[in-house]
This record gives sequence, structure tokens and C-alpha cells, in this order.
Amino acid sequence: MMAYVFQQNIQDGQSPTLAQTVENVLHYVDEHYMDPDLTVKQLAHMARLSTWRFTPIFQELTGKKPLHYVTDLRINRAKELLLRKNEPLRSIAQEVGYMDEYCFSRRFRQITGMSPYRQGCTTHVVFSRRNLSVRF
Repeated sequence: MMAYVFQQNIQDGQSPTLAQTVENVLHYVDEHYMDPDLTVKQLAHMARLSTWRFTPIFQELTGKKPLHYVTDLRINRAKELLLRKNEPLRSIAQEVGYMDEYCFSRRFRQITGMSPYRQGCTTHVVFSRRNLSVRF
């Protein structure tokens, strides 16, 4: 999907070098999203741009502001972990780049409309029904 967005923007006259730079930043984010110290300033520095210049370029090419992109990536990864792992919320929060489970829970609820606990419970009930077994 991101490759398509980049290709469209290149065809629409965006500098391929700029698009490639943002693509490199995206690869970095995909590999380091779990770092709680990851900042837009750091990403802009990687792109050799000021923060105020980097943010609109990133948004134009991806459709999201850098911070929203990182947050969405973290929340989506957390959803996967809640599906597959029976770990404490603190552990999952730290695994996706949040310092504590309270900040993570608040952000998760803002993005998804439900608590991480409810997300995990809802998912396990659905799987239990499919497998015709109850999981407690």
C-alpha cells in the first residue's frame, strides 16, 4: 500500500529523492517503532530536514503525520499481541513502545474506542466460538 502511495506521488511530480528519503524513514520506523524515545525530531534529522519541513512532506506522501503513523503502527501491533499472547498489559505496552500500561491504555482507547483488556477478551471469545471451546 505504501509503495503505491509513493509511486502515485512520484508520478504526480514529487521528487523521487524526497520520496525515497521518506521511504527510508518509514523502513526505520517499521523496525524501531517499539523504541519509546522515537521522536518526530529524530525522524526529521534522519531525513536531513527540519521538523517543520519534514512533517508536511511525510504527511503528503503517506497520508498521515509522522506521530500518527507511529501511533497507528504501535496500536496495530498491540492488537496483534493481544490476539496471540496472554501476557500482562504492562509487558505488551512496553513491547510496542509505551513506558507504562496507563499511557498505553489511554491511547489505545482513544484510537480504538475500547480498552486493550476488552479488545483481548473480545478476540478470545470469537476464537473460542470458532473452536467450540471456552477459554478462561
